Amino acid sequence: MVDFMSNNKSWFKPKKFGWGFTPITIQGWLLTFLLVVVVIATLNIFGCFFQVNWGRCVLSFVVIVLEIIVFSIISYKKCSCKK
Repeated sequence: MVDFMSNNKSWFKPKKFGWGFTPITIQGWLLTFLLVVVVIATLNIFGCFFQVNWGRCVLSFVVIVLEIIVFSIISYKKCSCKK
């Protein structure tokens, strides 16, 4: 099995202004697109688009925060900023 994190090529670079990273390779853009798809799917699964159930929406918020944390860790590990 191929470990996609093992190669040393950077997928992201630091932004010129503000905080965060900018995708610079196709892998970085695909990871960013995947985050958007996963967040939309989370909102759809928990039903926060058309029906407002505050308990489910709070739970979906927690799940989305966890998804963003995972995305941030991966993008930091694949960033050219720490070299």
